Amino acid sequence: MSLHQASALDVLIREVIAAPRQDVAMGRLVDAAHRVQQRADLVQSHLQFVLTSPDQLAEIARHAYWHVNGFVKIRLAGNSTFCLRLHIWPPGENRRGDTEPHSHRWDFASWIAVGPGLLETHFARTDSGDPAGNAHVHYDYGRPADHEPRLQSGHGVAWLRPVTTLQRTAGIVYDCAHSVVHTVEPLGSDLIATVLLQGPAVTGTTAVYRPYGNYAFRDLERPVGTSELAALIGAVDDALAG
Repeated sequence: MSLHQASALDVLIREVIAAPRQDVAMGRLVDAAHRVQQRADLVQSHLQFVLTSPDQLAEIARHAYWHVNGFVKIRLAGNSTFCLRLHIWPPGENRRGDTEPHSHRWDFASWIAVGPGLLETHFARTDSGDPAGNAHVHYDYGRPADHEPRLQSGHGVAWLRPVTTLQRTAGIVYDCAHSVVHTVEPLGSDLIATVLLQGPAVTGTTAVYRPYGNYAFRDLERPVGTSELAALIGAVDDALAG
């Protein structure tokens, strides 16, 4: 596979992001995600190129990692203002999803490319008098340039209540604004992969809410090895082909 073929995905994303929809930022992201979905062959070509190029695989592994919420986070293409990512939940029972409601530093649109999908729950701020509310400790999450991600305390207790739960099922494209506080859980036990188009950063930090009384602090990220990454990417490639 040629380097020209491998870069076609990046070219496609640059074209759709540059489309004249500057007045509707989220609309541009959703449009871009749909365009990528329509050209799933480019995603496959990109993945196959990575699998057949040890240098490319090593470079992607250098920036990929296991997220604390149970998925592998992989950067496929992008520049300083956007990023196309692949998130992979391996198959298995009792997989970890989010336990900590959080917002984001950027808006995004996501395509459920492989597997049964995700369960997304939205939350709203409330108070201690709300019988549906639960106490959380409010942290700020940030990633300073060239540094490890950081959770900063000191923001007190926040009461949150779930307001809606949505099934993000196979094949759909959905959007999420940076201000939305949510959790995401993988459905079923099969392999799940989402292709996510992330917009430019809107804020420098974002909110993470740990359930009150949860004092287990695990690593926010941990590395993924090249052989492990190749097996996961290969499984996604096979699923897209099937």
